[in-house]
Amino acid sequence: MLTAGQSGDAPAFDRVADKQRHTVERCINRLKQWRGIATLYEKTATIYLAALHIADSSVWSARPTAQEKERTASSQAPGLW
Repeated sequence: MLTAGQSGDAPAFDRVADKQRHTVERCINRLKQWRGIATLYEKTATIYLAALHIADSSVWSARPTAQEKERTASSQAPGLW
């Protein structure tokens, strides 16, 4: 049932917004790999925020650097035997 002002058409696809949403979802899923964050074991907001910062810095420091990405890309180039 449509309410006033709705036409029933699907909303337009926004590629930029979708890419940003996907990036945020991937980040949240990486943080949820930490058990304490996913299950909300921490009782206070301060302790939970501290755990979130620790998990965030661990995820951030584990990401590949530009040099590692370049090295991986050059080693996977076809025909360089």
